[in-house]
Amino acid sequence: MLPELRFEDRVYPVDDMDTVLNTLLKNGHAIPNFCRSGICHSCMMKAVEGTPLPFTQIGLSDTLVAENYFLTCQCAVYAPLKVARPEKQKRTRFVAIVKDISRLANNVSRLLLSPEHEFVYQAGQYTTLTSVDGHSGDFPIASVHGEGRFMEFHIHDDPDKPLNRHIAHELEIGDGLEIQTALGDEYYRDEHKDRDIVILGVDTLIASGLGLLRKALESNHVGTLTLVHARVDVSRDYLANALAGLPDAGAGIYCEELDARTTVDSVDVLARRGSELAVHTPRADIYIAAPIEVSRNLLDHSDQWLSLLMEED
Repeated sequence: MLPELRFEDRVYPVDDMDTVLNTLLKNGHAIPNFCRSGICHSCMMKAVEGTPLPFTQIGLSDTLVAENYFLTCQCAVYAPLKVARPEKQKRTRFVAIVKDISRLANNVSRLLLSPEHEFVYQAGQYTTLTSVDGHSGDFPIASVHGEGRFMEFHIHDDPDKPLNRHIAHELEIGDGLEIQTALGDEYYRDEHKDRDIVILGVDTLIASGLGLLRKALESNHVGTLTLVHARVDVSRDYLANALAGLPDAGAGIYCEELDARTTVDSVDVLARRGSELAVHTPRADIYIAAPIEVSRNLLDHSDQWLSLLMEED
């Protein structure tokens, strides 16, 4: 009988002593990884049930070892094992250097970062950035891995968020930010290239949807591509300028921009339009790129809709 690997309420029989990392990747999970030799630590996860062998924990701190963290690229599944993603604050951290920062719109900056180590991510994911002063925030990734040398982020100049203000007004080319391994298990998959895609997004959080659509265009996506943007706080020129950076300036994407006075209003605006599109395109994958509270409300409208942002810890 084959040993079983349990992850996120799913069970996978594992053959030939395959590793935890290979098993999860083969089954469609977006697990951060790079070196696959136990050096970069980007694939670290936690054993919830079962005990990882000591050599799979080499290089981890005593605290992480005591909490059953291990490196999935080094861990063969030889006995039943249940694993979980690392706690958000314990994800592997890297340094990323600012390569460019410019205005994408009146109150939105385009930030280009170059991680000092290879940073693997999927189109539609997001990550955590931290300044030298310790200010942190989660930001969607607008770029596609492997497309260019830099990672792209769209930063709203929000006066209530210290890191956003720091990036918009103080950060300079050559400065460093801390970046953590990417999050999000909903992203573009080549096997879905014949399906219709609908992105429902709010303000700059639409950037994760733009990354997903960028990948779709590069993959010669067959299905229709629709982007619905609820604008609450960003200036009106943001979406047009962001689309101009896509292949062929986003040609082939049907776009709608809807005004919402508040984040709460954006729930009704997107729910109404998303429901209409679900009727007219029943085969569509509908992705939500919105604040957590908006996503929760929109997911109540249909269990078929998918959130590009995960729940906060």
